[in-house]
Amino acid sequence: MNNLNIFKIIKGNTQVVIPSRKRPKYFISLANYKVYRQSLNFYRPVNFKARIKKRVLSYAYFIFKFFKINNVSIDFSCPLPQEYLKPNFNYSYYLGTPSPYQKLFIYIFNEKNNLQYFVKLPYKDQSKDMIVNEINIMMNIKKYAPPILYYTLDKNYPYYVASPISGKLCSKWSDLHSEVINDLISKGIKNDQAYINNLKASFDEFSNNLPNSEKLTIEHAFTEIENFSKTNPIYTTMSHGDFLPWNIFITPNNIQVIDWEYARERILFYDVFHFFIHKYLLFNNFNLKKFKVLLTQIKNTISQINHKQTIHLENNLYIYLIDLVIMYLKSQNGKNINSKIIQEYIYLIENKLLWM
Repeated sequence: MNNLNIFKIIKGNTQVVIPSRKRPKYFISLANYKVYRQSLNFYRPVNFKARIKKRVLSYAYFIFKFFKINNVSIDFSCPLPQEYLKPNFNYSYYLGTPSPYQKLFIYIFNEKNNLQYFVKLPYKDQSKDMIVNEINIMMNIKKYAPPILYYTLDKNYPYYVASPISGKLCSKWSDLHSEVINDLISKGIKNDQAYINNLKASFDEFSNNLPNSEKLTIEHAFTEIENFSKTNPIYTTMSHGDFLPWNIFITPNNIQVIDWEYARERILFYDVFHFFIHKYLLFNNFNLKKFKVLLTQIKNTISQINHKQTIHLENNLYIYLIDLVIMYLKSQNGKNINSKIIQEYIYLIENKLLWM
């Protein structure tokens, strides 16, 4: 099961999960041969093409009617409290994107197939620290995170149980998005010169498999940033790290954000850059003219966020691009570095004079 990347079939009241490099994931439930809408709401596609694909897949269940799936299982040891293991509950499982940091999700439904709880736990050893980090962050940012009902920080098997959240996905920035960023900034901004040194150390550790030309591009970028930091502050603050539409749920008066495992201190406005740029590069081919329009949107968004620091926006964006490439290298242990999205980030770093 560990190496089955095309899809996962898990026994129980079962669903098939088909992962895609372009989030969101597509869910097909096999229980009673119908799609659980509650599960689908967790990763509702944000663009038209993905919605069509999900619709086609949701009608593909009949293909699996002729296969026996009750002898397929998954290995994990989750000592859930008894209140979450009632006989009339149904369970659906989802394995996250295959990587050294892969995680497992369990969705718990009541007898009416209404989603009651979800559980998040490590599936690969390297994801354990990420789960611990997410629990600590969520306990400190309760207003914007799913309510945690139960958790354990056991170093061998950390996990948490949370209530499902409601709301709709929204691909456009709103005042509620700015509210989250303002709240994270309110927890403190500091001039953190060590931040660049830590990025450089991570790059040196995980960049061995990068082609020499790309490695030289990043090394040259570090030289420029280090020179910039000698006379300018490097402001960092707490960031979500994956602040994208499919992780953000909005109601008329509230906003909630999931997947806090990547949260840590990063360059100021990292989450704003990520929301606009990463989403754009995932669903579009790079176009310089459109990218410059995107930069204008970013500048207008940041102008509405409360901060007292005088920043060099283009340099912060430059550091964001470097940080994102390094985060990806770490997530893959320095392997599988030929993805289209990372190549585009490196292109932006190499050709910064085109957009600065």
